Amino acid sequence: MNNTFITMFFLVLLGYCLKKAGILKQNSGEAMVDLILYATLPATCLLSISRTAITARSALTLIGCALLVPLLVLFVLSIFSRNLALTPDTKSVLLASVTATNLGFFLFPYFEATFGLEALGRLAVYDIGNAFYAYSLTYYVAASGKKEGAVSIRDSLQKLVRLPGLWASLLGLVISLMGWQLPVWMTDCLEPLAKANSFLAMTALGVFLNLRLEKIPALTAGLAVRVLAGLSIGFLVGWVLGLGGMEQRIVFMAPAMPIGMVVLIYSAREKLNTDFAGQIISLSILTALVITPLLLRVPF
Repeated sequence: MNNTFITMFFLVLLGYCLKKAGILKQNSGEAMVDLILYATLPATCLLSISRTAITARSALTLIGCALLVPLLVLFVLSIFSRNLALTPDTKSVLLASVTATNLGFFLFPYFEATFGLEALGRLAVYDIGNAFYAYSLTYYVAASGKKEGAVSIRDSLQKLVRLPGLWASLLGLVISLMGWQLPVWMTDCLEPLAKANSFLAMTALGVFLNLRLEKIPALTAGLAVRVLAGLSIGFLVGWVLGLGGMEQRIVFMAPAMPIGMVVLIYSAREKLNTDFAGQIISLSILTALVITPLLLRVPF
């Protein structure tokens, strides 16, 4: 067990223990999420991508993989889920879980601690495609389980264009491709925010962690297909495209990371099975805590 895993596990445990002690509450976690989304994560994306030497072709490949792999995993899970005894509002939550992955809160800290800013920058480029799905396809899939009412993603798309992390990533990508550098004064302002991202992200995951699990067979089966299909399809897509090194690792690992919190948000908004959403997200966090240190050791 390396120091990175110990640190990340401790921070998640810290957040969970502070919640159980009543020091941090649900609204505390929501405030931390807002701070991450609007401050520390944009700073992390801008710094890491702008310092990454990446070509336009590599950037388009990573973003394209972020759009292609979830679609293929969704297709596999939709076939498998036919054999699961799930109500429509629960099934739509399960299917939506493969279209939004928690990279900024979970995998970013691991990549930064293990591989450095160059690798983190490439992961942040991949996350551009992931962010697009989180506020478009994920909502469509989740809303398919509504009992009534038309599906509209207008509000979600408005959230997408107001997402600072997306614009920070795009700005960082432009700076990298043009060979520019951020001004020293801006770097000095952004670095303290970026350094706080890992602490806030992992602690916030602990606050939202829910160990009261029900429907264990459905949770386990659905999550197993999500993780195994995600890893397999990610590897195959990278192999077919001839990716290597860090890009192959990103496309391989990203689909198996924890489910994005937007799945729970959409479940609550559309009156779906929020208990199932919270439980499968929590179980995906626990699963990722176990498998991520192992996946980081896979040679590419």
